[in-house]
Amino acid sequence: MKKYANLKQDDTLYGLLAAHKLSNTYIRIFDSEQENKIIIELCDNPKKWEDIKKAFPLGENFKSLSRLQMGVSKMVIKYLTPEQILSSMLSILKVEKLKFKITINDKISSDGYCIIEIISKQKEKLLGAIAKLINVSPQKKIEIIEKNLII
Repeated sequence: MKKYANLKQDDTLYGLLAAHKLSNTYIRIFDSEQENKIIIELCDNPKKWEDIKKAFPLGENFKSLSRLQMGVSKMVIKYLTPEQILSSMLSILKVEKLKFKITINDKISSDGYCIIEIISKQKEKLLGAIAKLINVSPQKKIEIIEKNLII
């Protein structure tokens, strides 16, 4: 017991996020200008990109968007799982009032990845909303974690 007696509970923002340090979501975004379609791939481990390629092959008209094209510093969201990102992404898209058609291939529970196909003519606004989610502040991350807690 003496070993833990000197530890203080860290209630700061980063102390709260430290409990979710192992939770990361890796993101890849593909764009097809001909079809007005965006494909978002979310996974918890980048080693699964090969599994995703085999399970869901993309057409030739899809090009991968880089982080510079998206206007983000990293294509990873720390402290959040793909399940949490998926639920918050849907609510952000509703708030932006974008007209879109969405298809979700959810394999998170079994294989650890999710593929989201979005068809929209408002692609710039849609990509801006996705970039906003990637660049989310630590305070917002805590809110997303709290919303997704199962009690």
